[in-house]
Amino acid sequence: MERYEQWRFFWRLFFGDDSYGLNVKDSVAEAGTQVIVYPWSGGRENELWTIDSEGHIISQLNDQLVIGIDTSDPPQTVLCQLSDGDQTQQWTIVNGMLQNVSTQTVMTGTSGQPSTGWDVVLDVPSGSVTVDNQYWQFASYFSAPPAAVPQWTVIQSALSSGNTSLVLDLQNGSTAVGTQVVVSDQDPEDTTQQWISTPDGRILNYRGNQLVLALGDSLGDGKNYVNVQTQAVPANSSQLWTPQPGGYYQNVNTGFYLSVAGNQPTPGSYLVTSDLDQGISGQVFSSLPPNALGSVLAVGPLPFPAFEANSDQFAAYVSINQQLVALGDFLGDIRSTYTNTDLTSNYSLWASQIQHDLTCPSTIALHDWNFVSVQLQTELQAVTAVQTLFTNYSSYHTQAFAGQIALVNGLIADAGVTNNGPDIGGVVLSVISGVLYTVLEAIPGAGTGVNAFAVLGNIIQAGINIGVASEGAEKISADPFAVKVGDLWITLSAQFNNLLTATGAMETAILTDWGKLSQTFTLIKSSGPDSLAWSPDLTSQLVKASVPGFTVSIMQMLMPSKYQIYSWIQSNDNEFSGVSPLVQRIESNGDGTYTHYWIASGSDWSDYPIDDAMNDCFAADNSAYDFFHSATGWTFAQVFSNYQPDVSNYLSVTVSNQTYNTLIVSLTMIEGQNRGNSNPTVYSYLSTTLLGYYYDGLSMQVEIYDPNISSSSCIASFVAHQHDSVFEGADCWVDTETQNSGYSLGTPICNSGSYQDYSGAIQVTVFYNPSPS
Repeated sequence: MERYEQWRFFWRLFFGDDSYGLNVKDSVAEAGTQVIVYPWSGGRENELWTIDSEGHIISQLNDQLVIGIDTSDPPQTVLCQLSDGDQTQQWTIVNGMLQNVSTQTVMTGTSGQPSTGWDVVLDVPSGSVTVDNQYWQFASYFSAPPAAVPQWTVIQSALSSGNTSLVLDLQNGSTAVGTQVVVSDQDPEDTTQQWISTPDGRILNYRGNQLVLALGDSLGDGKNYVNVQTQAVPANSSQLWTPQPGGYYQNVNTGFYLSVAGNQPTPGSYLVTSDLDQGISGQVFSSLPPNALGSVLAVGPLPFPAFEANSDQFAAYVSINQQLVALGDFLGDIRSTYTNTDLTSNYSLWASQIQHDLTCPSTIALHDWNFVSVQLQTELQAVTAVQTLFTNYSSYHTQAFAGQIALVNGLIADAGVTNNGPDIGGVVLSVISGVLYTVLEAIPGAGTGVNAFAVLGNIIQAGINIGVASEGAEKISADPFAVKVGDLWITLSAQFNNLLTATGAMETAILTDWGKLSQTFTLIKSSGPDSLAWSPDLTSQLVKASVPGFTVSIMQMLMPSKYQIYSWIQSNDNEFSGVSPLVQRIESNGDGTYTHYWIASGSDWSDYPIDDAMNDCFAADNSAYDFFHSATGWTFAQVFSNYQPDVSNYLSVTVSNQTYNTLIVSLTMIEGQNRGNSNPTVYSYLSTTLLGYYYDGLSMQVEIYDPNISSSSCIASFVAHQHDSVFEGADCWVDTETQNSGYSLGTPICNSGSYQDYSGAIQVTVFYNPSPS
């Protein structure tokens, strides 16, 4: 037997534009299990089928189970053990009906409900026009993956201030615990307006110690002001929010909804919780960029109208194809061209020819001809728009990602990194996220600027989700890598190509499904935060806005392999004389002393980066505080310096949390003494430093916990060691690494100390991928 179809979904016309189809009841892969009509469930094995050359409809649950009929009256469809030659298991497609070869009766949907499904019985076929409950159509399907990695976004209110969007912000820009959350005019450069929503329902602010949206003081009747607080460990229900359909956010603890107080479209208005009122715009919020494409890809299969249920409509479709072929533009079926991007320029011509040049045969009712004609014109317009959208993205991708080898090589030269140095570590997704983050800052906050970022964020985020869920060579890895600097571009470019492949798969999924195509076309024609409009001059604007984020993301990989952060306490705020101010930072301690931070080589504290490298690091106007404190993507080793003769007997161990989860670090001294915090909390995208001291050997057992998983079983651990230091810095290293529950450790950075100058330093980054490859 030869199978001539891929796994598909059998869609039933009776439900119109909704996706209902043949389904093995309760996924029981046994002969005798009833086959029913059931709502689309995302591409599960019990709803996918293929047909072989003998007419067997085979279940993906088991290739030896096919659809047959039972002995009830009337007969119902059930799974049967495949038996060659048994015509009760063989089916033909006639005018959109599935006809049993043995009985000549056809599958017919009956009564039912979504929770239990609808029975399918065998009945006599209808007349010349196939009735809806006997019409079936094979539909291509696409299983949209869940979001792979949360991204920083702006949370926009449905309220607006004049022509400016109102977005969630921290009052007066304060990052203090307890700060009231307000709505403000959108300012792309204001990082207190940027948030990340985690899968467990936390909404974290970008600035400060990753404070979380939470319930503040009581307003009475169970309602509250909304402020930001330190993340509870483990997560507290008052700090958890459930997104609800329609753009509402419901607090898990009280059940009340995030609201703009008084529904006032005024900058500075407080955020509170209140009862749900679906007529109030102040309770409706959306993320920028939105996930409109993700929603489109998640809808169930909806095939193009095949017109087979109506003989005149089908004849009209055939005639239109024949007349277009006679004009010499293509061969075969017009719909088979929809995924051919070489024909984009032809579609508007064909739509015009269908409207103006083709003639309705006298044997076909004019109203049926017009129905098919209008449908095909609409399809061609939608295909043109979608192909153009993805062509524009491909052009952007080539310039912003695939064509950046010269930029990467220039950054490597600026950083002074060579193949003789440590491996370069990182996560490719951080480069892509860094680009989106800086575009979010660069694009204006009102008018078409919002749309501009929306379309790019929509495509890239959906592409990431598809790529991360892929298998084999086309997979986008969410796991950390470590390579020699000479192989960095090879690693990056392969993953960038996979992103382009993923967006191509998305385009194909849209172009081969009428539901997805029509919804995407609507978004392309729309304005507002969900818009997929891509104006002719947008590509160059987006490429320009992407370069700073790309630059910083690459430097976040390169710089920690050669440089580390030194610091000491001093009694004044003087910088080093004759040293570039870019490589140093002074912070007041509030007691008359100051901490002086500077960046230099891991082997020489006076070997500073060149200014070109530092300008690269700050290309996106990112925070110097974050840079010198190893936060928000920077993962430097932090060194202990105190002018003591035995300073090289210290070992500084920095743990960087590059996840959206709050972690607890626990230090146990196997050999030596603890001279710092033995049980610090390290919040999302921040770092913490442990400090050990010894005279004759040092071993530090470091265990890392995610309290939302377990307070007794760690998600990662390692042991940090340092040899004896006599008159020179001693070697340090890491061993006995463990990792689980989706967490992984990056390649450790291990830098020896210097006698009488500074300690040894180790840096380890924690990554999280809930679906590791």
